[in-house]
Amino acid sequence: MIVDYLIREEGNHGGVAIDASDLNQVKEYKYILENKPEIALNRGELLNENAERHVIDAIKVKSLLLHFLVDVLDTFGGKHIHISIDYLFSGNKSSNTEDDQTDWYNMHSKFNALGEVIRVPHLTLQDWMNR
Repeated sequence: MIVDYLIREEGNHGGVAIDASDLNQVKEYKYILENKPEIALNRGELLNENAERHVIDAIKVKSLLLHFLVDVLDTFGGKHIHISIDYLFSGNKSSNTEDDQTDWYNMHSKFNALGEVIRVPHLTLQDWMNR
């Protein structure tokens, strides 16, 4: 059963607010620990231009947050699904495949790649198309 989902702001479609800039809050996030969702869906996003201007916040949101969430879920066997529509390739090659190495063409894509959680039973879904 999918229980709830996290959002960045209060009041959006019944989600649960979390301040991604406070990673200690994530590690001890009471809502997750009390409700123990079987699956946590996350679609945390940060605009490209914000990643370039706010590097520390971008690292927290795009790279560290997902790993912290997974660590919390692991304590009780919860699963994490992260859905991202961020582009991983610069578009310099005519067509890319899932096996190609990402270009990391800007700060945003670098931090996004660092945030990929690649371990069972968690899942990161990326749009791997060109921008």
